[in-house]
Amino acid sequence: MVYQIPSEGILSVAIAEVLRQYDIVSSQSKLADLTRKKLREINPEYSVTEERVRKVAIQTGVASVEIKSREIPSQKPTSECPVCGSKMRRIKNKTLYGKAITLRYKCPKCKFSTGITRSIPVRYVFKYALAKEKTDNSNSNIMLF
Repeated sequence: MVYQIPSEGILSVAIAEVLRQYDIVSSQSKLADLTRKKLREINPEYSVTEERVRKVAIQTGVASVEIKSREIPSQKPTSECPVCGSKMRRIKNKTLYGKAITLRYKCPKCKFSTGITRSIPVRYVFKYALAKEKTDNSNSNIMLF
């Protein structure tokens, strides 16, 4: 089977069009399916994975994402965000004795957060993050970004 991989720019435009149309998409697989349909309107050979759709949507700022997760008590958190791949930042606090301890790990890009035990994402809810089209008094469409 022959397929082509769309550039990040083409993919982000397709994701933006899908989210502009639906405003909220309740799962990663649903967003990927809708984005693939939109991409195939441009080029029938375009294909993309769910993970790439998620990462491009977050990294380009097209979507804000709500992440539902569950903890795995037997594993320590990783230094890389499982949602977007960015480096996790430690959130520290000092004890009464002046010793610094790590309370949480938080991603600066997508706001995923985990405690001392590892959390894994189980569901994503994507929301359109760019400004909506507005009309002024002369009834001409103006796109705000």
